[in-house]
Amino acid sequence: MVAQLTAGSIADVVDEAERRATDSGRPVLATVSVTTDLTMLDIPRDGTACWWSQPGFSMFGIGAAAEITASGDSRFRDLDTELRGLFQHRVGDEPVAFAGGRFTPDSPEGEWQGFEEACAWIPELALVRDDAGGRLVASVLVNGEDGDWRARLEGLLQVEASPAPPQQLLASRSGTFTPEDDSFIASVEAALRDIKDGKMHKVVLARRLRTETGSNAADLIAALSLRYPDFYGYAAIRGGSAFVGASPELLVQTEGSTVTATPAAGTVAGTPFDAMNRKLAGGLDSVKSRWEQELVADTVYDVLEPLCESIHASLPMVVKAGPVQHLSTRVEGQLSEAVDVLELVAALHPTPAVGGVPAPEAVDFIVGAEGFDRGWYSGPIGIVRPDGSGSFAVALRGALLHGGEMDLFAGAGIVEGSIPDDERQEVELKLSAVASLFQPLD
Repeated sequence: MVAQLTAGSIADVVDEAERRATDSGRPVLATVSVTTDLTMLDIPRDGTACWWSQPGFSMFGIGAAAEITASGDSRFRDLDTELRGLFQHRVGDEPVAFAGGRFTPDSPEGEWQGFEEACAWIPELALVRDDAGGRLVASVLVNGEDGDWRARLEGLLQVEASPAPPQQLLASRSGTFTPEDDSFIASVEAALRDIKDGKMHKVVLARRLRTETGSNAADLIAALSLRYPDFYGYAAIRGGSAFVGASPELLVQTEGSTVTATPAAGTVAGTPFDAMNRKLAGGLDSVKSRWEQELVADTVYDVLEPLCESIHASLPMVVKAGPVQHLSTRVEGQLSEAVDVLELVAALHPTPAVGGVPAPEAVDFIVGAEGFDRGWYSGPIGIVRPDGSGSFAVALRGALLHGGEMDLFAGAGIVEGSIPDDERQEVELKLSAVASLFQPLD
C-alpha cells in the first residue's frame, strides 16, 4: 500500500520550483516522496529505466525527469559538473541519480546505441529501499512555463504492485565467441610478448559470448537479486536494450568523509580444491595471482592516497564471487576535503582490474585485439546523491539484452606467467556467473 502525500505538499514544492525557474531562467528539479511497502516496480522493456542494489540499499527507476550526457576523455568529470549544477537547482526531497559510462570514450554504435559515452539521469519515479524502509520518489523538471506539474507528480505516485517475473530464464545452449578461441589465444600470446619486452606489466583481455534469449531485464534482475544479494546489482535500460549484471567489485564509494574501494584480481574456481584451481596458475597463493592483485590494489591506493588525510589498505583477502574466487584488497581512507564520487570515478577508471598497466598502452592493446565493442561492460556504473556522495561498481558479470539476443562478457588479466589456455578457461568460468542462471531455450 502506498502512503498518501497531501496535495498541499506537492503544490508547495511545485509552486516553489516554478518561482525559482522563473527567477533564474533555468529549469528546476521538483521532487516529492511517499513511504511505501512495494518491493519492485514494473520494469519496462523499452524506454529508460534503471536498477541499483548494494547491501543496505536498492533503487528501481523508471523514466528520466532529467538526463545529462558527456563525451571524451573528461566525460566523467564533465558529467559531475553538469550533475552538480542540476542538483543545485532543485526543490523538495532528495532524488538519486543513476549513472554509467563506456569503457572507452567512443561513440556508441550497433547494439550499444543509446548507451552514451557517459550518462546520468534522475528517474521520473524511483522505488528506493534502505534500512529505514521503502519510499517512492517522483521528480519532474519544471521549466518555468505553464505545465500541470502537480498532476504529473501525483500521477507518478499512483503505482500498483508489479507482477512477479517468471521464475525461469531462457537462453540458447549454443553461442558465438568473439574473439574465437584461436584468436583469443593468439592475443594472449601477443600480450605476453609485449609484457616480456617491457611494454606492459598487465593487460585484461575480454571475450563476448552472443546467444539467443527469451528473457527480459526484469527476469534477469530478479534472478541476480536472489543469486548474488551481496554484489552490486545494476541495470540500465536504454531504448530497446538492457545492460544488466551483478558485480563483485566496488570501484569507489563515498559516504561522508569516508572513501572505500575493493579492487580485486587473481581468479580461481569457487571450490578451493578442484582441478580448475590447480590448472589456473597454482591458485590464489601463486606468485602470478598475488602480482596481479598487487598491481590493481597499488594503483587504486596511489590514486586515493593524495586525497586523504589517512588511508589504509588491508592485506589481500580471498572473496567468493559466484563461480570463482578472487583476491581482494579493501582500501579505506578519510578524505582531506569533500570530493564528489564522480571525480574519483574519473581518476580511477580504468583500473588495472579491467584495463592494465600502464593504462594507455593496455587500452590501446585491448581495442586492437578484442574485436568487439565493450560498451558499458567494464566501465563504471552506480548512483550519485545530491551531496556528491555515491557508489560505483566496475560493470562486470553483466549481460546486454538486445533484439532477442544476449551478449555476455568476461575477461582475464594477463601478466608474466599467464598460460594462454588457462586464461581462456578463466573467461568461460566467469561467464558462468550469469550464464548458469539460464535454462535451455532450444
